[in-house]
This record gives sequence, structure tokens and C-alpha cells, in this order.
Amino acid sequence: MDSRPLWPTQNDLPDKVRRDTVDLLNQQLADALDLALQTKQAHWNIKGPNFIALHELFDEVVDEVFEHADDLAERAVQLGGTALGTARIAAKASRLTEYRLDISSGREHVAALSAAIAKFGPSMRRTRSATPTPPTCSPRSRAVSTSSSGRSRRTSRPRTEGRRRQELA
Repeated sequence: MDSRPLWPTQNDLPDKVRRDTVDLLNQQLADALDLALQTKQAHWNIKGPNFIALHELFDEVVDEVFEHADDLAERAVQLGGTALGTARIAAKASRLTEYRLDISSGREHVAALSAAIAKFGPSMRRTRSATPTPPTCSPRSRAVSTSSSGRSRRTSRPRTEGRRRQELA
């Protein structure tokens, strides 16, 4: 639990609801950042016949999880909290199991990440059901840049309630 006072906002939720929600969002942020870095660990260390497919898949998972972490952090700040998103804070607060460093095969990395995602998913669903619904925000423009590999990447995305990510061609 963060003991810092809430920043002033125009939000009309009671302070206790805001504080509890910010704490919940920051806990989930720590888990999301840990999951993203565990996935990056797999991405960097994958070996074997399915290397390229898994390497690219893990990169996509990292992108999705970082987008989700961004949403969590921004919501915490909207409620008057401080997003606690440093690597050190995430390492201390994460509820995920430490990622094994002695694995290299695709099968082992997939199993390890599947276990981490299986633990992350239910806690995320609990967070969503316990978090007050944010007001509808105006969509941000969707900018696309191309990475050195030629893959399109979104640099920002629309913010709409219940949005589903759509892949850009």
C-alpha cells in the first residue's frame, strides 16, 4: 500500500475508493511489468527449431503486456495516485513466480510463460471487476511507425471503453 497522499483530481469517487483502486492498479502494474520482462527474457534466450516463430510471438506478447501496463499506470494517475512502475518496485511487488534462467528450449519457455500468464490472468480479471469504470476518454490518434525489421508498430492507440486491439497491416 502506497502511503503517499492522492493528487487532487476532478474525480468524484470517495478518497478511500480511489486509494484502494490505485493500490490495486499498482499491484497489477507490478505483475504486468514482471510478465513483460519474463517474456522478454524468453524472447532473448529462445533456441531451437521454432526459434523465429516463438521469438516473434514473444515480442508480440511483450508489446501487448506493455500496452496493458500503460493503461494500468495511466488509470492510477487519473485517480490521483502515482504509478509505481520502476523495475525495482515491480520486482519487489510482483506476485509472479521468478522466471527460471536455466531454460533455453522453446517448449520450456512456452511452459514457463504459460504458467506466468495463467497466474496473471485471474488477478487481472479480479482487478477489472473491482475497478470503477473510467469515464470515456477521447481517442488518441493512432500513429504507426515501422521498426527496423519492417514490422508496423503502434506508438499510441485510441482509448475507448471495451476496446479490442486491432492489428495494423
